[in-house]
Amino acid sequence: FFFFFKQKTAYEMQRGLVGSEMCIRDRLGNYANAREIFQKWMTWKPGKNAWWAYLKFEERMGEISNCRRVLNEYIDAYPELETYVKAAKFEEKLKNREGARDFYEKAIKELGERALDEKFFLQFIKFERRNWEMERVRTLYKFGLEHIPKDRAKHLYDAYIQFEKEHGSKDSIENVILTKRRHFYEQEIAKNALNYDNWFDYARLEESANEIQRAREIYERAIANLPPIEEKLHWKRYIFLWLNYATFEELYAKDSERAKKVFEKIVQLIPHEKFTFSKLWIMYARLFIRQKELDNARKIFGLAIGKCPREKVIRAYISMELQLGNVDRCRKIYEKYIEIFPENANAWIQYGQLEQSLEEIGRARAIY
Repeated sequence: FFFFFKQKTAYEMQRGLVGSEMCIRDRLGNYANAREIFQKWMTWKPGKNAWWAYLKFEERMGEISNCRRVLNEYIDAYPELETYVKAAKFEEKLKNREGARDFYEKAIKELGERALDEKFFLQFIKFERRNWEMERVRTLYKFGLEHIPKDRAKHLYDAYIQFEKEHGSKDSIENVILTKRRHFYEQEIAKNALNYDNWFDYARLEESANEIQRAREIYERAIANLPPIEEKLHWKRYIFLWLNYATFEELYAKDSERAKKVFEKIVQLIPHEKFTFSKLWIMYARLFIRQKELDNARKIFGLAIGKCPREKVIRAYISMELQLGNVDRCRKIYEKYIEIFPENANAWIQYGQLEQSLEEIGRARAIY
């Protein structure tokens, strides 16, 4: 233990002696030797203060190119946000705005997620504001708020609101409000992703802002949160998310093919042997009707009746064929209706009333 202590103390003393020697040579005007000692010292991987002393030495010598070399070596030794910021401030002091900006941008590029720090972005933004680069400022605010986790960007968000109040247009202020609401919904969803009402509101927010791609992404994130239990009560709001999604694709995004794929996916997802949703089947079929694909609409109705027969679906199928004037098809569907639900008096009455309306008295009498 004593030997280790003596070694450590000797090393620390050696560093102190190196520093003292450099100071002496610096004062004596032996700059070349002082620089050589600094360079050797840097090979020992000293602390940050040593690098800063080296930088200050070159600055006193007026060797700006050497200063920049030292700064880059300093960053290689300590690739941290603090190091990049110091380098940027050094360039700013020399009134080299592009050089300073380059260090800030390199920090984001080279450090990746480690650069997603609220304090760093506020420093970068202050630099751009000092140079009256307001569009750059706005871009930095937006980038930071989109990439830094919401719970670590409160001061950045507050500063952005104040910035837009001072320098923004009506549209930019509205965008700030939109960003604030997005922030709110993200927080609520983080608390409980199975609260489908929050997803509804979030998607509608993006729809109202005419953000088609954002709205689509919200719907995709929402439907990824399956109900925990295969019970109809737990699935109701979830299914309405899918229905809203399909409606959005057809009416807002004007993409009926995507809407069809949405319906196709949810039909495959529902455990129909346990429960189903008549509204889903009817809306699916009506999508094809609006696209004038009547055969496909009939296939959907037929699939629903074969897979999980429900009276609402059968009545909707009959209504479609009746509006198209396909009486024989209506009769076939009614026959299937009373075959599946023979004890349903309304099915028999409606079948009889159809024949009465067609003045088919014999058929009506036979049905009754």
